[in-house]
Formats: sequence, C-alpha cells, structure tokens
Amino acid sequence: MQGESDEIRIINLLKEINLRIGALLSRFYDRYGLTPVQAAVALALYEHGQQNITDLCALMGCGKSNLSPLCRRLERRGFVERVRDEEDQRVVHIRLTAAALDSVSELHRAVKAERVLLPRGFPEEDRRIILAGLETLCRYLPQRPDSSGGFPKESFEMMDPCARKPAAPRTERRKEK
Repeated sequence: MQGESDEIRIINLLKEINLRIGALLSRFYDRYGLTPVQAAVALALYEHGQQNITDLCALMGCGKSNLSPLCRRLERRGFVERVRDEEDQRVVHIRLTAAALDSVSELHRAVKAERVLLPRGFPEEDRRIILAGLETLCRYLPQRPDSSGGFPKESFEMMDPCARKPAAPRTERRKEK
C-alpha cells in the first residue's frame, strides 16, 4: 500500500514470509508425521539430549503454557517420554523415546541435507543480501524473552534513542538513619 511506513512494510513482509515458511516447513515435516513445532521440539531433544521443561522452554524460546501441551501430544504419539530425575524426583525430564530416535535421526539428516527455504540454484549474491539484512534487523530487535517471559531491559534501551546509559554505581554507602 502506498504511503505505508517502512516499519509497517517490514512487519507485513515478515508476516508474509512467516506464512510462506510455515507452509514450506509443514510440507517438509508432514513426511515425518510432525508439525513444524513438534519437529522443532524433537530436533532440540535430539541435538541437546533430555531436558527439563524449563530448559526446553529456554532452548525453544517459548513458554511452558505452549510447550507442556505440545509435549503431551508428542508423548501420546510415542515420540517423547517423561522421566523423573534420579537425584531429585520432583524434576521431570523430557526425552525422545527409543522408538522415535531412528525417525528423528533421519529427520535431522534430512534437515541438514535438504534446502527447504532456499533451494539449490538460489543465487549466491541474493543469499548474502538476505543474510546481511536479517543479521542487521536482528541486531536492532530486542533479545528473546528470558525464562520468566519478560524481555531484558537492555533489549529496549538500544532501540530507544532517548534512553540514557545507566548511571555508574555509587561507591559510597548511604548512611543509615
């Protein structure tokens, strides 16, 4: 639309790109009977080993309210299992089942071997331009939320031209009354 600000154009392009990537990944992961999000969890567990739900959330960049039901669905389908920590029975780990390990290993190899987003023959110069632009955008966006779901304060300070640098810590202690 004419007259759109650059920021609105960026947001709209990112939405469209997200939809297109979602469709590509859905077709790719469908061969393995997984949604893109389920595949991401399975691949994270394959690459990093068993995780407790908090660590898996941090690894995936999502909250427990999203990840717990997803893990339950994967558990019902036989992809993951919950195991109690031997040292602390309150801690529950999520891990791939032995039955799922072969298919997730095959999925891992396929992800590494196939070019899902940028097919073979994609011009190298365009690839470099896209990477440079995305890296630049990433530098200016806030960091991902921390495990509490909030963004670190520093994430926004670099985006706010009016933000001041924090004052140096005071070395003298206030006298108690």
